[in-house]
Amino acid sequence: MVDLAEDNVMLIKKHWFVILAECIMEQLIRMKEIKVIDVPPNMGISGENVYAPKQDKGYEVVNKNGKTYVIPYTTYCPICSDIMEKGYDGKLKRKFHILEHDLNFKLKYNEDTEGNLYATCDSCGFDLRKDVDNQHNSIKKEEIERIKRSIYVNNVKFSHGNYYLNYQDFIDFARSWNEGNSIELIISYKVMTQEYKYKLNEECLKDVSNFHKSEGKLGIPRKFWERL
Repeated sequence: MVDLAEDNVMLIKKHWFVILAECIMEQLIRMKEIKVIDVPPNMGISGENVYAPKQDKGYEVVNKNGKTYVIPYTTYCPICSDIMEKGYDGKLKRKFHILEHDLNFKLKYNEDTEGNLYATCDSCGFDLRKDVDNQHNSIKKEEIERIKRSIYVNNVKFSHGNYYLNYQDFIDFARSWNEGNSIELIISYKVMTQEYKYKLNEECLKDVSNFHKSEGKLGIPRKFWERL
């Protein structure tokens, strides 16, 4: 009885070693089949495919209401970038829609006498530490004038004491204004060859019961418009 038990133990051990050896051989075979791929600098890999990663442009492209513009999400030079425009009142205002070519992201980093890094424009040399956005600790928020962006609407008609514009143009403006954006609505109205421009009084947006909707147009009474 004892001899049979010992024989069974030996058989089990031999069988176990055979299984272990087969597993090791299988792993070695698999290792030989592994393909080693060198990934060059500034390149990426997916599976066995080496590819060039998409370059981070520093902005997001937005397509909305048939218009394409960009929203920057990284630092750009405020001097070289063409982000301001002159309004009808002669004051400079931030563009409502900024395009890709309006922004300059070419920056470089320098080190001051204390070993701190700071950014400057690689094109004009502007020190971005002077940018108002980077000096929020020394400038009070209430001292910064909130600049309004103008939305211009053409092809406006005048009838029965109301200026009629496209209903969707007004809805787009009202939705943006209701979201808290600092904007103003300006219409262009032509009489023969003479062109007149009027700005909407925002107080009228609190009660639109006097507005008139007709065939895709919205009529806003003349009393709510200020001539520019």
